[in-house]
Amino acid sequence: MSVVFHPSSADRSPTRSVHYVEMNPTSSLECLLRRCAHWNFDVFLLNRLSDGHPIMALGCKLFKWYDFASVFHFDWVAIFKCLRLIESGYYNNPYHTAVHAADVAQALHCFIQTFDLSHAYSHLDLFIVLIAAFGHDVYHPGVNSQFLENSNHYLYQIYQNCSVLENFHWRCLLAILHECGLALFFTSSEWNYICETLGALILSTDIRRQNEYLTDLKNFLSGDDNGEMLLQKRESRIACLQMLLKCADVSNCGRELRHSRLWALRVSAELYSQGEKEKQLGIKVSEHCDSSITSVPLIQIKFADHVVLPLYNELKKFSNCSLTARILKHIHSNRHYWLRSLNGDTDTLTDTAKRFCLLAIKKRKSLFCSF
Repeated sequence: MSVVFHPSSADRSPTRSVHYVEMNPTSSLECLLRRCAHWNFDVFLLNRLSDGHPIMALGCKLFKWYDFASVFHFDWVAIFKCLRLIESGYYNNPYHTAVHAADVAQALHCFIQTFDLSHAYSHLDLFIVLIAAFGHDVYHPGVNSQFLENSNHYLYQIYQNCSVLENFHWRCLLAILHECGLALFFTSSEWNYICETLGALILSTDIRRQNEYLTDLKNFLSGDDNGEMLLQKRESRIACLQMLLKCADVSNCGRELRHSRLWALRVSAELYSQGEKEKQLGIKVSEHCDSSITSVPLIQIKFADHVVLPLYNELKKFSNCSLTARILKHIHSNRHYWLRSLNGDTDTLTDTAKRFCLLAIKKRKSLFCSF
């Protein structure tokens, strides 16, 4: 796989990006972005209103919200370039797209605001975790680490089966921060801290290491300290950010059903697309990737039980507030919907995901990564 930073799009004049910062306050996009700290935020509508640039639109809004340009003396041209490079690094996958990245960043922003963490963390920490959210899946090839292992892909050889994709995303994001020039605005000690913390955050999104991180989270939340005392310890501060990013990464399961269902179809389509590729290569079809034996509802129920609910139950221990209660209510309600679907709508849902899958296979011909 070759990594391409799309200079033709990233280096173009920033004037076309200025409207994301200086928008008409009555425009539909600005009205939507004013609600970016609300859980019922519609990221699909954001994608449409921003003409397919959800990271640019939300990224500019959050950079203004947290005043990063003033605090770090950023040049807005460098900010635009950074967000463009990240956004152009997401391919036309069914699930792992710029829309998913924006969805994760928006969920994380909700957590920061609802849990009042802006006062507990420095601007540097907030910058790092939000950039991690936007870039945690950058250059995702639309297949998982199991595929890379079974196909003996060179990324698997490079990272030796150690959080292969996550290590790749982390390094690509660091390269983007250099490429856009934002890295130049930090001291050497700040940059070292950014590199280390970005790695800790992005590597924690590896689903295959779920039990390891759950154990760490339980240890973090079982300490005698609480509140601000808990977050005074560096290890605890990083563990908290990891928890928030991991929860944001799977937050689509805790959204309203109309949105959660769309994400379910997209992730199933990506898995089925991988399964078709594995069949073509004559290698073992990975779990949940064979559409003939795995349904959309079954994928969602297993994911909720083994990944999402354990994470959000720990988040509830951290902050038992109305937001966590609302998200858990959505997760259980959506899970109930998928259980009902097992006995009725399974074939229709799976057929819809298959159609997404076929579309993804056609689009893959235009990607910069091929397998």
